Amino acid sequence: MDVNPGNPQAGFPQPGQYPHSRPSWFSRNWLWFVPLMLLLLGSPFLCCGGCLWFGYSMVKAPIDGVVEYCNNDERITDVIGSPISSGSNFNVSNYNNENGNGSADLGFEITGPKGSAQVEGVVRGVNGNWTPEDMTVTFDDGSTLKIPE
Repeated sequence: MDVNPGNPQAGFPQPGQYPHSRPSWFSRNWLWFVPLMLLLLGSPFLCCGGCLWFGYSMVKAPIDGVVEYCNNDERITDVIGSPISSGSNFNVSNYNNENGNGSADLGFEITGPKGSAQVEGVVRGVNGNWTPEDMTVTFDDGSTLKIPE
């Protein structure tokens, strides 16, 4: 050991001086630490994604029922064309479903080859079949149509 008072490293082991030095904490524990951190940091995103998926899947059946009705209504397909699909934006202010029977207050966009329209109103579900009860379709040109007729 160097005991020279002018050397600032005097009395301290030099790197590589001990052949069996202990590895760092991270190199000893990374196998459990990295997956744990990924799980802890990723779980909020997984939970939020699961909640969003569950919420969307609940209202998908009523929206699909209205889109199917609109595809079969010549008054709507004459204006926006066929096939009609639902847009990505939707609003659900009230949703009640008990074993396929219930109602929902919906607002969403439908699009076709010739244009789009906004659909708003009440949808009723009986045995899993969702049909419009009192809905208004507002086309791009501002004209409106009540469904069902």
